[in-house]
Amino acid sequence: MSLWMARWRRCRSHEQSPSKVLAELWRHLRSLPSKLGHFSLASAGDGVPPGAESSVRVRSDDLLPIDLREVATYLLDEGSTVANSVACVLNTLNYLALCSGHAPVPTVMPERPLTNPQKQVIDHVRQALSHLENSGEQVAPFARMADELREAKFDYAGEPILMMEDLDAEQVIAAWPAVGQAAVQEATAFLPDHIRDKLNDPRSCLLPLREWPSRTPVSKVRASDEEWHKVVVAAHERGLMVPLDPEDVFKDASGVPVLNGGGAVPKFKTIGGQKRKCQRFISNLIPSNAFQARIDGDDKYLPYLGQLTLLEQESDQVWLTDSEDFTSSFNLFKIPAAWHNLMGFGKLVDASAFGGPAGRKVYPAIPMGWLSSVAVVQAIVRSLVFDHAAVLRLTEVTKMRALPDSGDLTVIYLDSFDELRRLEKGCKEALDESMSDRHARFLQVCREKGLPLNESKRLVASTRGTLQGGLLDGDLGRYGLSPDKMANLMGLASSLAGHEQWSEFMLRHLVGKATFGMCFRRPIFSVLQGVFSEIQCRAAFNDMAAPAATVVDEVLMVLCLVPMMFTSLKAALDDEVAVTDASPSGGGAAVATRFKPPPLTVDSDPRVCHECGSDCSNRARYPCPAECGACSALWRV
Repeated sequence: MSLWMARWRRCRSHEQSPSKVLAELWRHLRSLPSKLGHFSLASAGDGVPPGAESSVRVRSDDLLPIDLREVATYLLDEGSTVANSVACVLNTLNYLALCSGHAPVPTVMPERPLTNPQKQVIDHVRQALSHLENSGEQVAPFARMADELREAKFDYAGEPILMMEDLDAEQVIAAWPAVGQAAVQEATAFLPDHIRDKLNDPRSCLLPLREWPSRTPVSKVRASDEEWHKVVVAAHERGLMVPLDPEDVFKDASGVPVLNGGGAVPKFKTIGGQKRKCQRFISNLIPSNAFQARIDGDDKYLPYLGQLTLLEQESDQVWLTDSEDFTSSFNLFKIPAAWHNLMGFGKLVDASAFGGPAGRKVYPAIPMGWLSSVAVVQAIVRSLVFDHAAVLRLTEVTKMRALPDSGDLTVIYLDSFDELRRLEKGCKEALDESMSDRHARFLQVCREKGLPLNESKRLVASTRGTLQGGLLDGDLGRYGLSPDKMANLMGLASSLAGHEQWSEFMLRHLVGKATFGMCFRRPIFSVLQGVFSEIQCRAAFNDMAAPAATVVDEVLMVLCLVPMMFTSLKAALDDEVAVTDASPSGGGAAVATRFKPPPLTVDSDPRVCHECGSDCSNRARYPCPAECGACSALWRV
């Protein structure tokens, strides 16, 4: 395996297009000393190497496998790079269909002319690769991605996790809203009664005394006295900090003051047409959060991107996106002064920072940013959209209920308000990129309330825009991982495959970004299995080790399937769906011709048919003895 990895590193020594990477991988896969490598060799018509576990049985009457020799002929006019990159993707699909689990590798892949459905699959893969190729994104070379793989940390959405820095007042102030554009509204003015009551009574949010931590967590303010004073002065001018007398600070059960920390992470902001490094101020309220229960707010209504893959679109339709983004939603709203004693920072400043008498020391306190921030801010923005802008609540996309049936959808995610409109293409042309009534009402409300919006991120009747970390192309009817993130994920996977020693961190880094991309094409999740055991093994021994061949196969299959991490919103639904299953003692088959109603989130009696209530206790539950049509099944035991 180490020799193969060395050859792969040399191949990836320079920047390449996504198709070129996959074409080179297809050439190298046939020498990979693993099950996937043996399968690739058989797929190319060369047979499996001596000693490899193999089988002569292959189903040749199904959609898969697709004969890759026929693919080369079918795509002859497209050039070798296109043909080989498509073959690399199809080889992975063939492998998953024939050899997943413990199934052996076929000795020889049967020759089989392409059927029309198989040609459609080939064209679909080719178009997916062309979409990524035409974006112009390049896959970075091995060395550059190796540094990122080993050192950089990313969340599941692919955004960097940055280390806390010491505060630099100039950089912090540059990232903050201007004076008069922060702390402009009271949070309680936009909250439902049950959240407003909690917010007006901080003591109701405290944990019972018996649940208080025995030792209060410690967090420090990362700043010199001089820089901290500058930060506090600027924050006070914007209404972001207030003075807090040391005697008023909340104290733990031992009478020790509970004080919080602060720092910054890098942020790049365009100022005057130039990109400038700034700092995002971070309030570390872990100490005071340890004494509180989270407010039951509207974070449960946050949308889930998996729902958006269920959007539907006919061939003569288009999705339009209207989008607004607050400049800094967590800095726009003030919470009641009763919370200040829980939000004091652990670094004193002279009272003159707040316009008070010099020589007196006070703690600065921040009026927002704690355990319940997300729950409260989501409730505020939902109120602005639904109560103040009069947008219909039935249009909301939320994981709390099914996707709305209408062609008008509302997506609210903390600081962003997105409106999706499904229209006939002719209607779209007639609109001439005009703003919808809902969008206009929301803009008017924000202006009336003095809530600043980020105009550079505004979209009006756009057929292309980012949504929940993905890219929605309303013309193509495609929602998926954005091309830049696809290229980055391909770089990470190809880099990991070239390392002879893998660490837990490297695996988690790749798997975290891969699982986010897989959300746009959920069946790809089936690729990963052994990698999770490998992560646990690396965590237990806390060392670097050579990976198992099966895990290398999984990483390479992720690399091959990255261009397919999208959902086609124009995909048709079958009128009839069949499923089969088998075990050593029997087998079964079922056919469905309609959707079942969504199950109720209540306890149900397993002895009763969920569909019609008939007694199922004395016989097999399927089919229902009342023949209600929920499921037709044929069992052989």
